[in-house]
Amino acid sequence: MISLDQHDSLCEKNQMKSGEGIESLFPDFPIFCSEADFQFSLAWRIKELYPEVDVKLEYRPWDYDKRVRIDIVILKDNKMIPIELKYKTKRYDEEYKGEKIELKNQSAHDSARYDFIRDIKKLEDII
Repeated sequence: MISLDQHDSLCEKNQMKSGEGIESLFPDFPIFCSEADFQFSLAWRIKELYPEVDVKLEYRPWDYDKRVRIDIVILKDNKMIPIELKYKTKRYDEEYKGEKIELKNQSAHDSARYDFIRDIKKLEDII
């Protein structure tokens, strides 16, 4: 989760408006084949936009809990911005910009919705 103050300052620095879609971060290729692909691409983009920060993937925050991993963590000046991702897809089986993309239909099942709540709780516990 990025706090509102942190989110607004990130948006201002890059002339992004709150609520803009992923296309504003990835104008050349906004389709990802998996959550891991999205995670890596987002981390890479964050590092491009903010070279002064450290970006970690699957990060275990301090000595919190050895079983807990955060998808992406931004570290700067001993402060941490944890980001948890969910990448649910619609069925897509086409070529996009020369690459064959095949995505499954991961419709919003009731049980999958709890994953979002668990991620929120995890981030709240850490913070």
